Amino acid sequence: MKQRSYSLMLFTSMLIFGTIGLIVRPMHVPSTLIACVRGILGAILILTWSFCTKGVAHLKAQLKKLRFPIVLSSLTMGLNWILLFESYRYTTIAVATLCYYMQPILLLIASILWFHESFSWKKGLSIVLAFVGMALVAGIENPAIFQDGPNGLKGILLAFGAAILYATTMLLNKKEQHMAALERTGTQLLIAGLILVPYVCMHEHLTSDVFQAVDIWGLLLLSIVHTGIAYVFVFTALDRVPIRQVAFMGYVDPITAIVLSALVLQEPFTLSQLLGAGLIFGAAWLK
Repeated sequence: MKQRSYSLMLFTSMLIFGTIGLIVRPMHVPSTLIACVRGILGAILILTWSFCTKGVAHLKAQLKKLRFPIVLSSLTMGLNWILLFESYRYTTIAVATLCYYMQPILLLIASILWFHESFSWKKGLSIVLAFVGMALVAGIENPAIFQDGPNGLKGILLAFGAAILYATTMLLNKKEQHMAALERTGTQLLIAGLILVPYVCMHEHLTSDVFQAVDIWGLLLLSIVHTGIAYVFVFTALDRVPIRQVAFMGYVDPITAIVLSALVLQEPFTLSQLLGAGLIFGAAWLK
């Protein structure tokens, strides 16, 4: 397969990730159930792909390398999804996505504080730009921008909390490199989904009449397309695409989410929020 094909796979996966908000927004089922089903079904698809392409011996060898940090990162991954999906219910997809896109800056801060990586003026400037950008996206200069009053602020805090959990997941993964990336992700998804099963069963009180067609199709899309297929695409292409191109592709996800939220859902997006988005993207590029 040519490098152009791998680049297309990575680009497609980022486009898919950018549509998650559109799928979750109209769904009526709890975010815990969405995360649970997405984790379990997505993991089955990913691990099945590993089994079919690399063989049972490889898969068994990878699963034997399971360590506690992977289990812990599975929990933070599941909680990250729940907070992100909940944020879509309280603020616009564009605002939630941009707050969630603070992940790279949070990782940068963690790398300086905990991994003692060198500090430079570029890193310092990127941190300042990112937080100023998030403040503008949150509408700090105009509180009336919050959707449904205080609920808008709640959505922003949920998205930022999801970004913190995502960064935590990445840091835990950085410390645990025994498993190959694809198999590690599949295992994390499965554990995350299974951990949520008891909570969903005990607290959500789900019955068959709760589910509507949009919920069933949404769960299947998120599990099969936005998790199984998209993650396989990412990990198939990641090592075969130049790192600068990978970094550029990372912008496709949030830009897609912002454009679709404006075109499809007609969600409002002010000039100051647009400026904030530019600062966040610039900060991520500068770092």
